[in-house]
Amino acid sequence: MPGMFEAALEALPTAAFVIGPGGAIAMANSLGLAFLERGGQDVADAIAENVRRGSDAGAFSITRVAAPGWPTYMLAIRKAPPELAERVLLVQRRWGLSVRQARVLELVADGASNKEIALALCCAEVTIENHLTELFRRSGARSRAGLVGKLITLSIAEP
Repeated sequence: MPGMFEAALEALPTAAFVIGPGGAIAMANSLGLAFLERGGQDVADAIAENVRRGSDAGAFSITRVAAPGWPTYMLAIRKAPPELAERVLLVQRRWGLSVRQARVLELVADGASNKEIALALCCAEVTIENHLTELFRRSGARSRAGLVGKLITLSIAEP
């Protein structure tokens, strides 16, 4: 049964962390570990600040995990900025993207590597490369930066 919690944490499509009773990161999924490698102490500080301010106050959604007789832990799940999610939904309709292609686009815009995206979506890196090729074709972009640029500069008012 202990592996079940780790598997559930790994199945989350974004960086996720388990915060121990002392406030330290006790566990993270693979996207969380990659996020920590890039952000280190800043990530830990942001989570700690989120815990202090409340569950919906910052970049992480915080959920208290408690059971009688056990210490209280917190689950911190990184939230995507709402504007990004709205823009991805908009281009999904405009560019005729599948749900999976839209999720790949969202993760690319969030700075995830092909490997991180493959881990998050439980598929092979070559599958992510195929999705990216199709995203480039549909958007007219020639690179990841160009793809994200088109997403960011997209006018919500455009038809």
